[in-house]
Amino acid sequence: MAATTLLRIIGGLLYAFLLHHILAATGWLSGPAGPTWVPMSATVSWLHT
Repeated sequence: MAATTLLRIIGGLLYAFLLHHILAATGWLSGPAGPTWVPMSATVSWLHT
């Protein structure tokens, strides 16, 4: 069980390392997000006046 846990942790770290370097090299996800839907402002009180 310890070997499986260690393998999963090392695999996750390797995946994060590769993903970080690919995204940094290509510039993907480096700009601000443009939401397609913005919810209307909600009231902050329980009473609807």
